[in-house]
Amino acid sequence: MMGSSQAAGEALPSVLGRLHAREAQRAAEAAKRLEALQSSADPRESIEGFMATFNKQAQALEASLQTLQGAAASALQPTDVGSLAADVAELDKV
Repeated sequence: MMGSSQAAGEALPSVLGRLHAREAQRAAEAAKRLEALQSSADPRESIEGFMATFNKQAQALEASLQTLQGAAASALQPTDVGSLAADVAELDKV
């Protein structure tokens, strides 16, 4: 009986070594897949990217609205309103 427990004790390090190597390989492959996915991903599908673009355009639109609201009605040009409408349409596309 002593011989079989000794053999099992000697086999344990090799089994653990193989498991460790397999785990390291799996982790490396997962990292490669993640990197490939991130590099091929459409930046427009990024939530952070979308929110940054949307907020920037919304702030610009809000500033344009404030400017037009502060202007005298007689000073407004049809192009001002048309430009604002185009900005709203562009924001709607995002």
